[in-house]
Amino acid sequence: MLAANPAVLWGTVLLTVTNFAMLTVQSNLAFLTAGPTGSETSRLAVALVAQGGGALLGSVLAPALLRRWPAGPLVAAGMGVLALALGLPALSHATVPLSAALFLSGLATSAIVVPWRTYRQDVVPEAYIGRVVSVQRTVGFALNPVGAVVGGLVLSSLGPAAIFLVAGAVQTAVWLCAWRGPVGRAGLRPAGSPALLAAGAAPPTRTS
Repeated sequence: MLAANPAVLWGTVLLTVTNFAMLTVQSNLAFLTAGPTGSETSRLAVALVAQGGGALLGSVLAPALLRRWPAGPLVAAGMGVLALALGLPALSHATVPLSAALFLSGLATSAIVVPWRTYRQDVVPEAYIGRVVSVQRTVGFALNPVGAVVGGLVLSSLGPAAIFLVAGAVQTAVWLCAWRGPVGRAGLRPAGSPALLAAGAAPPTRTS
């Protein structure tokens, strides 16, 4: 089923790499904000609240965006915004700029996840959706521990700015692949349309 729809297949690959990029930063967030001893807990709290607030706002806005634009371009745009959010703290990871970047990353993440899952639900036959989701989540999280290890190694050897440069560069590559590839062309019509089909894909077979 993954191979039957190029957008679903490539989306799985690109989201896996996105998780890798995010974990290089996320796994070291406590160290970057609270410090080596963990004493500056208020900085960590502010950063996490900012990220959560962005994710909440993105989840509210995403359905409205889906009514105006196809899911594929929305996912690709979210990938680009996320690349920017991951790379910007290389300039400064003080509390305010880092929190602003994390707010943007939370916003972008929801703008990716909501259209992506909506698209997947509409193009994968109902009889297979559970298995497809299970495979995608297993594959999608496979690189998380690798990202955490790479982030720690980069931090210890090259410093904090390098983490954000690496994460931003990886996510920029993901955005380019999404924008130029099948994910960006995933042709969901706006929500509420009577037909929700992937570009070039056959209509999904539904089972009762």
